[in-house]
Amino acid sequence: MAKERGDGMRRRKKLIRTHEWVFMSIVCILIIGLLGYSEITKAIDNEEYIVTFTPEKEMCCQLKKEQPLRLTEPTVTVSPPENVVYLTFDDGPSESTEAILSLLKRYQARATFFMLSPAMEKYPEGMKRMVEEGHSFGLHGVSHNAKSFYESTSSILGELTEGNRVLERITGKQTMLIRTPYGSVPYMTKTYRQVVKEEGYLLWDWNIDSRDWEYKDVRYVQDTIYQLEQVVREGKVPVILLHDKKSTLDHLERLLVYLQNNGYVMEALNEHLSPIQFKS
Repeated sequence: MAKERGDGMRRRKKLIRTHEWVFMSIVCILIIGLLGYSEITKAIDNEEYIVTFTPEKEMCCQLKKEQPLRLTEPTVTVSPPENVVYLTFDDGPSESTEAILSLLKRYQARATFFMLSPAMEKYPEGMKRMVEEGHSFGLHGVSHNAKSFYESTSSILGELTEGNRVLERITGKQTMLIRTPYGSVPYMTKTYRQVVKEEGYLLWDWNIDSRDWEYKDVRYVQDTIYQLEQVVREGKVPVILLHDKKSTLDHLERLLVYLQNNGYVMEALNEHLSPIQFKS
């Protein structure tokens, strides 16, 4: 009898130890799970993501709050290549566009043309060459009249929409690059900027004004080179404002020769670059 009582006591102690081990294991698993969960719950772009596990142990992320996906906004921002300079031509196309394109081709240069829709309708052939030769498009509106363009958010979006409609009809392409008439300051208010951004447009200004609208001769080239050297010394990427017109064409080759001889790569703007904008 004493032996049977001893055996029974040992079995009960063993059972208790087994239950304790199981309980402690469950507690440990819960602690590890909680710690792991706290480690893999992260904030990404200021939005909290919750990580969950499927039975196959795959991890998936889900936004706490659903956010609309804006397909028109660039998904990647890239750094410009070394020694790059961006030539931009406003107010075209014009009777000088094709000659400008021929010069650019001779010097292996690509540029961006911020165009007005009435001019696009008048000179469509130049636009087709732009596509073939690797240049990029930007919208510059319809009226090029500050009072009309900046009258309201509706007037701004209306002119940009019309520009894209004409561009697509001629080239089969649209663009989200824009340059508003006379630059963004002082006309583009905070509200206007927000509206065009929400529509997916990328607003570009410039950091070098060639002043070809003032100088009708070689002085615009000299002034551009002077500004370019300053901008480069400051470690900035040069974006040069030019105009699609004959007086600019007449002296453009001097600028292209300087840029080529000094090792600059002349590229077109694209929708993956971070725009240069004036500070309001």
